[in-house]
Amino acid sequence: MTRFLTTIQQGVRFVLDCLHRMRGGELFVPKIPSADILTIAEAVAPGCETETVGIRNGEKLHELTIAEDDSRHTMDLDAFHMIAPQFSWWDDASYIGGKSVPEGFSYRSDTNPHRLTVEEVRDPVGPMQAA
Repeated sequence: MTRFLTTIQQGVRFVLDCLHRMRGGELFVPKIPSADILTIAEAVAPGCETETVGIRNGEKLHELTIAEDDSRHTMDLDAFHMIAPQFSWWDDASYIGGKSVPEGFSYRSDTNPHRLTVEEVRDPVGPMQAA
């Protein structure tokens, strides 16, 4: 299992930044690191004994923040992605420097290239700060 991880401070900063950027209707998705559940367990309880019990009802193996179906409306804007709304008045051109993601793109915690180590999970203000 994998999960995206962020600090409260990073979340608040992201929301405030998006408030300045938004035009209305778009969805902003931060590019944040992820970690697998065993890395998180080792960071929280070093050397703990683990037991694989399988997936529980309603639980997901991995988090998905951008589905493949949304790729045709998604732009990469360096530190985050933006999913454009499907309004007739919407114009992607106002997001200068952004580029369209490839068709079929998805943003998932298990395929995320920014994976945290045990040390990074323990010190979220350090390496995660750059995310």
